[in-house]
Amino acid sequence: MAQAFDRGCIPVFRFGESLGRLAWMRRAFPDVVHIVVARNPLAQWQSCCDRLVAHRDAHCIALPYLALACGRSVPAVERVVVGLRIDLPDNFPCVGERPVDHSIEFFKAHAAYVGPAATYRAFLGCWLLAMRHATTHADAIFDCDLAIRSHAYLSAAEAWIANLTGLTPSMRAAHRNHAVRSRTLSCSDDEDVHLAAMEIGKLLVRDGSAPVDALALWASKLAEATLGARADADATATYAHMCVDQAMRIVDLAAAGSFGCDTVLASELAMMKAALGGLAEQGAERRAGPWSRLTSTARNFLAARR
Repeated sequence: MAQAFDRGCIPVFRFGESLGRLAWMRRAFPDVVHIVVARNPLAQWQSCCDRLVAHRDAHCIALPYLALACGRSVPAVERVVVGLRIDLPDNFPCVGERPVDHSIEFFKAHAAYVGPAATYRAFLGCWLLAMRHATTHADAIFDCDLAIRSHAYLSAAEAWIANLTGLTPSMRAAHRNHAVRSRTLSCSDDEDVHLAAMEIGKLLVRDGSAPVDALALWASKLAEATLGARADADATATYAHMCVDQAMRIVDLAAAGSFGCDTVLASELAMMKAALGGLAEQGAERRAGPWSRLTSTARNFLAARR
């Protein structure tokens, strides 16, 4: 940082898979603008699958297992593991006792053994825990899903960063990933894992393990992931309707968890529900419809948090 300042430049740091350290980063670098890049968990997991197929690299798939196994003594982690029925082996090579690479290889083999649906539950559990403090510890949240669809959102994001930092980065490279969709995961798998995740999120807020603001972010991204299945080329009208119904139930759970806590949050969730109602009226047609309005109004994801 000092070298950058000496040259009259502004340093920019990029951290991947590090949201769990967000609170520490905020304390360690209080004068830095902290921006969280948010993406719906299914699309993010599909990118990991792309990486596995293209490069035979299962690191991103194994890492959630390692993180959950090492943190299982934390009550919030245990709640997620139990609630999502994440298959963690009883005996695993602990980090510290053996090299980290050995532990990663162990969980790569475990992920291959349990299969895609079980592996996604582990990924989703890690995502749920990592995102819980994004709304309270970040200055802004950049919504990748919305950026893919909305040039207006991209322009607003670029202007916000320019006004705050003087930097003018282009975000036009945001694009939809072309993950291989083998239909190994569907909206009905495991009684809908996204709905289960929202239920766990509500419990995390209730016991103080997550702030109430996390409910809107979780609901938006989990509903987005659920609706992602609706856009599959071979999705039937019945399946598409079920996905919308499940997305509405996710928002209902978030609203129930926030009842009496925050009137602004309650209003945002009500707008989500109304937008999803409009989406349901579209039937099996695959138009963006009011969902694009939903994600732009669900929370001001690019508003300063200070």
